[in-house]
Amino acid sequence: MLLVEIMDTSVKTMTSSQSISEAIKFFRKAKLKTVFVVDEEGILIGILTLSNLFDALLQGRGLEDYIKGCYIPKDKIIFFPQDKEFLNLAEVREWLLNSKVRETPIINKEGRPVGVVTQTCVIVSFLKEMEAMYDQIYSLLKVVPTGILAVNEDNQVTVCNQFSENLLSLQSTQVIGHDLGEIMPEIQLSSTKPQKIHRNATSILATSRPVSLESIRGYIIVMYDATEVERLALEIESIKSLQSTLETVLNTAYEGLLVINDEGRIVLTNRSFEQLSNKRGQELIGQKAGAVVKHFDSISKIQKGYEIENINGQSTIVSYIPLKGAPEVSGGGSQGNISSTGSASRRHARIR
Repeated sequence: MLLVEIMDTSVKTMTSSQSISEAIKFFRKAKLKTVFVVDEEGILIGILTLSNLFDALLQGRGLEDYIKGCYIPKDKIIFFPQDKEFLNLAEVREWLLNSKVRETPIINKEGRPVGVVTQTCVIVSFLKEMEAMYDQIYSLLKVVPTGILAVNEDNQVTVCNQFSENLLSLQSTQVIGHDLGEIMPEIQLSSTKPQKIHRNATSILATSRPVSLESIRGYIIVMYDATEVERLALEIESIKSLQSTLETVLNTAYEGLLVINDEGRIVLTNRSFEQLSNKRGQELIGQKAGAVVKHFDSISKIQKGYEIENINGQSTIVSYIPLKGAPEVSGGGSQGNISSTGSASRRHARIR
């Protein structure tokens, strides 16, 4: 960052031909501790401080004497060019602390003072930067789809974002400053495991983590709306149960069955067909149906009646039934097939 971004541009200057009396009045009126001394062309030649004036008076200099010889010359002071850059404010602060210099003049290319960097300038800039960072973090906390609470070492809530308000059905004024035990008596801050909390019809999954910094001690609580997750979990369990039932039904069927998608690939088979083909289901699933059932071309050429196939050396009756409305099987709305097979010497049963 350029120093011009944080420097104080209200530069006060004097010339070496002005008197000590004028300097005292100048310092008193402007309430300054440092003044830049310039020549007739405004070029920096030194710095005059209150300490310099006190030393001059103690050495017997009169009030009407010139300040020439009282100030610190330019070759003994530290100054920066106007285009001096630091990586960040922290680097400027580090430099000021290590150099033990309260004020550093900034000069332009001609050598004229255009500003000064002081510890006060850096502190004010730090405060502005921290305020901007706080605003950014607060804006993120407001829109993040996760509940976030901060709790101090006295168990009082210090931060509550919008999503937390929605989950707890409370306003931030009803949460911030209150004891966590009043808001969420169920939660155990010392627990490292997710904890389930119920608020009305909402199921909340909450986790807590300790925070221990130099000046901050407490906990951060992160909350998620688990209602939708639980609903999806129930649906998945229901689907698994249906799948298990379907597999049981298919595996008890006398006929061999193949379910084929709209790309002509096998997606499901039963135990009877595995025994007929002498192949495991894992070997069959994913294969092109035409490699197993020779007369099967593609879904666009569904056989109306039946065919006699030779499968694993056995004459087999093969019939086809189209499937509709099953995207995961039939490939997004086109029709798929169930191929039903049975021995030619046995009665054939069509599956619908």
